[in-house]
Amino acid sequence: PEPEPEVEDWLAYSATAGKISDVGRGSSNLLLQSSFIMSDPEPEPAPTPSPPPAPVPEPEPEPAPTPSPPPPPVPEPTPAPPSEGECTKPEAPRCMKACGWKCKSGLAKKKTPCKQGKHSCGALSSEDKYGFHPQAPANSTVEAEPVCLSRRSVLEAYVEPKDPANAGKLDLYLLKEIKGKRAPNFEFDGNEGWKVVGYKLKANAKHGFSRMSMNRKAGCYLWAVSCKPGMDCDFDYDFYHNVY
Repeated sequence: PEPEPEVEDWLAYSATAGKISDVGRGSSNLLLQSSFIMSDPEPEPAPTPSPPPAPVPEPEPEPAPTPSPPPPPVPEPTPAPPSEGECTKPEAPRCMKACGWKCKSGLAKKKTPCKQGKHSCGALSSEDKYGFHPQAPANSTVEAEPVCLSRRSVLEAYVEPKDPANAGKLDLYLLKEIKGKRAPNFEFDGNEGWKVVGYKLKANAKHGFSRMSMNRKAGCYLWAVSCKPGMDCDFDYDFYHNVY
């Protein structure tokens, strides 16, 4: 292709004959000039895109810790059974069933709650005819210790066999100590100077206990539990007594 007229005129004006820059017609530099004019610059290659960054793996969640097993329950201590010969007061004596609301509240004039009285344990073997109460302390040389009154008071006692079916086998006596010259005139089970001043021969069959209450003047008194003639009384019982 031929160069544009304006370009050709400019080249002819500025060229000098015999030089390499002479690009007149028929000049060997015309091809170079034509190539210079007509050839477009090669486009620069597009930059190779950088590869996308590798995805960062998400951290795996840590496994939840295994919960430790709960501690084994602590067993409640089992109370040791009472040893032989140990006296245990019942938590709910049957004699309280015969105590009305006035008795339980302390408003009754002739009766007090049996569980408020002093408690002791008793037992009759086949050789024993009587059991005496109140019992003396363990370090005492006597078997029983009388209740001594300084003024007229009410003496009350309850006898409750462990087995309610045995309540009808027992009798309850109240003895008074007689001193001085009259003492030889009174005897109870070979014990001189003790007079029977009260007794209860019939038990409360419904609730299985016997109760006796007496208003007595000053003096010393003793309770006696006996086995009815012909009965087998080899069993344990609870005894309650009170003074008011």
